[in-house]
Amino acid sequence: MRERFVAALAILAMTVTFGSCEFGPLGDGASVLIPDYDEPTITVGAIALTENPSVLSLAAYYCPRFADDLITRGLCELNPEPTPVASELLFKFVVPLQIENPNPFPLPAVELLTALEVFPGETNRELGAVCIAFCDENDADCLDPVEGACSSDEPEIRTAEDFVEAAADFLSIYVTTVATGQVPPELKIKMIQPESSATVVVAFSISPDALLETLWIAFSEHSDEVFNADEFTVVIPYAVRGALWFVIENFGKIGVNFGPVEGEWEI
Repeated sequence: MRERFVAALAILAMTVTFGSCEFGPLGDGASVLIPDYDEPTITVGAIALTENPSVLSLAAYYCPRFADDLITRGLCELNPEPTPVASELLFKFVVPLQIENPNPFPLPAVELLTALEVFPGETNRELGAVCIAFCDENDADCLDPVEGACSSDEPEIRTAEDFVEAAADFLSIYVTTVATGQVPPELKIKMIQPESSATVVVAFSISPDALLETLWIAFSEHSDEVFNADEFTVVIPYAVRGALWFVIENFGKIGVNFGPVEGEWEI
């Protein structure tokens, strides 16, 4: 798998034509074209929840957990929503990345690292960090793990090692279509054309177990409404950060950080 990924990057690199290059020694008097490039910029757009359980469904889930006697458990049963299991309480969100390529040659975006934190500054709960290695469209095995992805020799660039304590299994890319023998569009290498911009939108899903454990704090502040099945709003502060890697011919990978971007989700 790793060999196929490297080969795909080599093919991509050979298709790039540079408008401005410098020459560097290659040994034995030979020279190689070393690109003179400007670093791309990344702007994070509105990070929106695209799917989440209703507050009544969440209240139905939490209510029995608040109840420590038969009377309060009886109040929980007044909730019109059936008590869901954790696996039914799905959360999905999208991260739009606006990428500006100031160079006279295209830049393939090949790897993406994204980390999610909820209630930053309060519980500081890191829900996960996920590394995505985008794949050549002819690589039908791109869902296999890629060794060495989301790593960097650039000390200022965030890498997967920076999030080793995050619960990596709690966050994953959300792939809408997986066809046998085809690369899902969400996982294809993103090519940013010369001197232009493009928006790359990546969807993620959050494992309910991790988020429900954290939301317990928010729902405990609304225990009366939970017991009485009243409507109320829960606010989830979040922070998203990460890095995106590009490939430049005769140079290799370069990384660009983005975030942290903070906001709030209301449910």
